[in-house]
Amino acid sequence: MLNGLQFIGIIFATVMIYFTMLYYKRKDFSKTEFQLWVVFWVVLIVVIIFHKYLNFIALTFTLHGVLEFLTIGSLFVLYGVVFLIYHKITKTQKSIDIIVRKVAVSQLSKKS
Repeated sequence: MLNGLQFIGIIFATVMIYFTMLYYKRKDFSKTEFQLWVVFWVVLIVVIIFHKYLNFIALTFTLHGVLEFLTIGSLFVLYGVVFLIYHKITKTQKSIDIIVRKVAVSQLSKKS
């Protein structure tokens, strides 16, 4: 039986799958990104529903419970996502710098 928090988590993951599909159809996500995010959201739903089966993992790492394990795991995932976002922003900034330089040079050569 699902409790209220589990129900909210499943609704959240389902909505995120919808947004992932929407962004893929808009060509905002590549096929690989789409597949990665859908797998992530489906795994989240499975973990929410079958969280009791993760007790053996928590006990293996001498954690007190599944919630502590999920919190620590979530922090690792968040750090990874922040790193990937930083990488994308840096890459985009370099691309913007190159474009701005080309535009500035072309406008300077037109004035001359």
